[in-house]
Amino acid sequence: MIRKTSIKSKTLALMTGIMIMGASFSVLGAENTCGKNAKWTYNEANKELTISGSGYVESSDKWEKLKIKKLVVKSGITGIKNSTFSYLRDLEKVSLPKTVKYIGNYAFEGTAIKSIEISDKIKKVGDGVFSYCDNLENVVWNYKYIPESTFYDCDGLKTVKMGDKVKKIDYNAFAFSSLESINLSDSLKSIGEGAFYCTKKLKSIDIPENVKTIEKETFYNSGVEDIKLNDGLGTIRESAFEKSKIKSIVIPDSVSLIETKAFVGCKKLETVKIGEKLENIDKETFDGCKKLSSLTLGKNLKTIGESAFNNCKALGNIEFPSTLETIDYGAFKGSGLTKVDLSKYGKYVDYWAFSDCDRLESIKIGAQVEEFHVNAVANCKSLKNIIIDENNAEYVSDGTCIMDKSDDTLLLVAGGVSGTYKIPKDVFLIDSEAFYGCVNIKEFDASENPRYSTIDGVLFRERTYENIRGLELVAYPLTREGSYSIPRSTIVVAASAFQNSKITAITIPNTVRYIGACAFEECKGLTRIVIPGSVEQISNSTFWGCDNLVRVQIKKGVKYIRRNAFKGCENLKRIEIPKSVMKIAKTSFKGCSEVTFYCKKSSYAMSYANTKWFIKYKII
Repeated sequence: MIRKTSIKSKTLALMTGIMIMGASFSVLGAENTCGKNAKWTYNEANKELTISGSGYVESSDKWEKLKIKKLVVKSGITGIKNSTFSYLRDLEKVSLPKTVKYIGNYAFEGTAIKSIEISDKIKKVGDGVFSYCDNLENVVWNYKYIPESTFYDCDGLKTVKMGDKVKKIDYNAFAFSSLESINLSDSLKSIGEGAFYCTKKLKSIDIPENVKTIEKETFYNSGVEDIKLNDGLGTIRESAFEKSKIKSIVIPDSVSLIETKAFVGCKKLETVKIGEKLENIDKETFDGCKKLSSLTLGKNLKTIGESAFNNCKALGNIEFPSTLETIDYGAFKGSGLTKVDLSKYGKYVDYWAFSDCDRLESIKIGAQVEEFHVNAVANCKSLKNIIIDENNAEYVSDGTCIMDKSDDTLLLVAGGVSGTYKIPKDVFLIDSEAFYGCVNIKEFDASENPRYSTIDGVLFRERTYENIRGLELVAYPLTREGSYSIPRSTIVVAASAFQNSKITAITIPNTVRYIGACAFEECKGLTRIVIPGSVEQISNSTFWGCDNLVRVQIKKGVKYIRRNAFKGCENLKRIEIPKSVMKIAKTSFKGCSEVTFYCKKSSYAMSYANTKWFIKYKII
């Protein structure tokens, strides 16, 4: 990312030895020279600096204290060296002869010039020539290209009239300027990275057809609302329009590549039309475009990338092309879709592809879909209808769920299902995240399924763990509040069993041998918990995100605390760890900045605490 920093700094020496003769300065001998064959005079009355002679001009130490307002360079001078007139802060007007062919880097940086015309006869212009010229308003530019940082941070810049021979705009050329309008030459072939970065007053621009690539961050955070991309454009680079103010965009049929984040965070973008040549929409391309309501996809599109339309809240229903094969991870997560029709197109739908779409009511999955990942439509609170083609070889549905045909595993239940959820009779296994986001289920009913049962609306099944026969607590209703005591007949708490539930207190009996990963993840109501010694390990992410958990007691017998077990428990103050614990993962307490271990002297817990600067310990 381009950052607003000074391009060049310069220390000017104090002017000494000045003799005033009438109304103008003149210095004897070599003291009025400003180059090998160049001399200067200064008229005090009209604040005019005149340079004459031949060859190159270079800076004079004596100019700093002169209130130079006007610069006249006489015919014969051929070049201006680097920083020659930089930071002459009173300099408002410049007259250059046709003989000047070279202007060096930062030559007029930080001056008060109001307007300038650059001839097409000039052979070279250096970088940053007019950078930080806050009074510069109008520019006529005929030189063949606009170099790097030429108008960087020109706070007063309004218009640039570009000649028809200009072929290139270089890196950062107008970055942070107040440019309001510019006509781009039909001869223009290249626009450099960040060329219009943060030009917040620039409202419209047309990209000529000879420009083949819009480079990285070209219009980043610009004020451009209306832009025309002409045929001939082939590539739009990373973050090219990120956070800009564009309202609509038509991607020409010539565009074959749009890189990641090209339009991310364009909060005013409402309409997008994708051209016919584009086969892949890269990751995060339109992420966070909250007003995007109209989307037309190209007829040759094959892949919609990771988070491509994430959080596009206003996005209505869209028509997928027949060429579509892959909808990647989180592609439409949190979008405003109300229905998704994959009855004819699409083969692979990745994790979270349509998750958290609060308005999504229905989805159709055709026979051609080969892989539809668990959680693809998780946490969609309005989803009530899931329709799967009976000829689909992988999946089947009763209208409210997705089941794996091969082993009768219940993969996902629609998030809009409410009240009592009846476990289908054919279900053999239930995926650990099948009920993720089912915030309206109040209780489970397994009366028609021979493999599952319920106790007080909580879902169980019989199983054997380490040669012990008992119950596995499979799922707890997310809406149920208050405390809960796990039955003593329970030997296993399944992965994600209480995940995101509203439970406020839990009693775990010493009959429980195993607690699965994420079992109590994001249980915001939990404040205290006791882990019995019958449990050998605290699994991965068991209490991740329980940010109101204050106190934990781990009983003797527990041996392992796995990865991310208490990650993000930011209010955890006290945890009692017995000497039986012989391994704690590196990230088990990540984000627990207030925690104190209460442990035995010379225990593994004490040694572990000594390796973590944020963990205190007390010997008990």
